[in-house]
Amino acid sequence: MKTSSPRRVSGFTLIELLVVIAIIAVLIALLLPAVQQAREAARRSQCRNNMKQIGLAFHNYHDTYNQFPLVSILSATPTGSLGGSNVWSLAILPYLDQTSIYNSYNFDYSAWSTQNRPASQGFISGYICPSSPSGEQRISLTIPPGGLSGVNASALTFENASPIHYIVTTNVMSNYIRAVLNLPAGDENSKERNGWGKGAIRVLGVPSHALMTGGSGGKMRDIRDGASNTIMVAELAGRQDLYRGQTKVPTSDAEAQKHALLGGAAWIDPLNGNLEISGRLFDGTGNEGSCAINCSNSRTNPPGSSFSNFGSGFYSFHTGGATVLMGDGSVRFLSENLAGVTLIALVSRDGGETVGEF
Repeated sequence: MKTSSPRRVSGFTLIELLVVIAIIAVLIALLLPAVQQAREAARRSQCRNNMKQIGLAFHNYHDTYNQFPLVSILSATPTGSLGGSNVWSLAILPYLDQTSIYNSYNFDYSAWSTQNRPASQGFISGYICPSSPSGEQRISLTIPPGGLSGVNASALTFENASPIHYIVTTNVMSNYIRAVLNLPAGDENSKERNGWGKGAIRVLGVPSHALMTGGSGGKMRDIRDGASNTIMVAELAGRQDLYRGQTKVPTSDAEAQKHALLGGAAWIDPLNGNLEISGRLFDGTGNEGSCAINCSNSRTNPPGSSFSNFGSGFYSFHTGGATVLMGDGSVRFLSENLAGVTLIALVSRDGGETVGEF
């Protein structure tokens, strides 16, 4: 009689299983950065496209009115009550297929008024850079009486206003020029340089009021350095939060608290209409310095200065630099290692500087 031997069951040994798991883990570790880079490339491409659409809107506005929109305007009375306000990101809405939001805005009242609250909450995807961790985070704040450089007699409030990650470049302050060129205070070569346009404060009924400032620039003919050599819009992402480097500053920080109120984080906010660059130290601190790309997204000003002064510069969550819109409608990516003298020349509209490759 034939006897059968026991059947051997095939399978993995523990060592073989561990080897397979280790190989899979190595493959995942190799693939994950590539996947993340691909996603960031897509986000960066979307951010560039947003800028491109903003540029087209600017030029369509110019074709209609023979000038670009005034970057911001805020009217007030001598007693501190606010009249109407406007800002570039509101003015170009009809050219971004956002006419309904534009038509819902009442220009007889300021952006902070309850009458304009529905308009302020209108979401505009083209103003959001997908690389920013703040994403579609809504903006809620209350500026106390007098908190707007003494312009406002009563509190100014936003409730769930829609954010923006872009800002117009209007000025290079002498503080930044001195830091870049290592010049002493008062040096003739450290005079501030005007950008393509500047906002205005109008004190109603008192043309000679001390706060009165008129807008300037705003037409293609004013950009004498060449539209392809002049920045109009740049990234300033992450607001209302304050960042130094890639680190988010705790809300208990005094600068972070002020930045949350005056940073111009909402697209309807007139404070998003001026970026006057003073730079920062390379760790993102201070009110001035030679670093103006990705060191900080701060818009805070020292006591006694205008709320539009002392902007840190450009800020993005892209690796290595930030995206900007040029006056000719082209979109460029500026390295965070860009020479300060080149940045000064690119913001200046009529400084006569020679701009090489950038």
